[in-house]
Amino acid sequence: MLAEATEALPHAIIVADMHAPGARIVAANEAFAQLTGHAREDVIGRNCRFMQGPQTEQDAVRRVVESVRCARQGQVELTNYKADGTAFRNLLSLQPVHDSNGVYRYSIGVLSDAATLDEGGREEVERLRRLLPTQHYFGSSVVPPRPLVVETLMRESEAMHQKLVSNDAREGRGVRFGGWANIPSDVAEWHASMTAGADGCPFGVSISDPKQPGNPLVYINAAFTKMTGYRGDEALGRNCRFLQGPDSETGAVEVIKESVRQASRCCVRITNYRKSGGVFQNLLVIQPVLDSTGELCACVGLQLELDSKLACEAFHNSF
Repeated sequence: MLAEATEALPHAIIVADMHAPGARIVAANEAFAQLTGHAREDVIGRNCRFMQGPQTEQDAVRRVVESVRCARQGQVELTNYKADGTAFRNLLSLQPVHDSNGVYRYSIGVLSDAATLDEGGREEVERLRRLLPTQHYFGSSVVPPRPLVVETLMRESEAMHQKLVSNDAREGRGVRFGGWANIPSDVAEWHASMTAGADGCPFGVSISDPKQPGNPLVYINAAFTKMTGYRGDEALGRNCRFLQGPDSETGAVEVIKESVRQASRCCVRITNYRKSGGVFQNLLVIQPVLDSTGELCACVGLQLELDSKLACEAFHNSF
């Protein structure tokens, strides 16, 4: 549950149910209780306005309300009050959460005492917000795996991506995984470098060519074959939907399609099927690759089986 996922985090977090009258709080972690002095059992079922007081800036309140109503990410600094009446500057980061059908279900708030944060601390808060679940991160459910499982995948993916696209001999420029990889319009050299580096990656790696009809796979690594059971001669030339089956979540599939259509990164949890017919929970990251002319030339997919040893290690490291 969301409450369980946030409990191990060191930052103060509350979760509001957007389908409950008044957007009532349904979860608050121990760090929230320590920051505000409010016992968790005392805040469940209440709207978070109880932390407002005489010095709370109404303009900031309006911005918070607007972000929550419109399901927007946002960050607002405002004066809030602790249980003992002490005022503090609250750096509030907001993250909407949608279910697999695209329905706005929850708003997650990350609270921090702004007076105690240096620049690095503010960056850490923003980094945490990006790791919190959203429709794009967990297309199959609002119940996420522990955030550090995702963090491990994203960190390793970023490191691999940096290694693969960075080459001083090329005119192309590789940037962090969360952004774009700009490569020469003649992508042959890039593709060779990419596949050579991906061969030894512990995650499943696939590359598809959106310029071809059906966006077929043009590369899979050994880890992909081990995870799915499909060899190269069985997977290449096909759209990756062959991994889908009766239990594959429609919402997650739509997020994947939209990612390719919009050339935007996404990360979803989806039920996929092995060649043997067995099912597995796949945490899939799709990274679009643009050539130097700005056109989409490849989609790189990284797959992590959530029940795998790699995922379990990340899970245990979250404690």
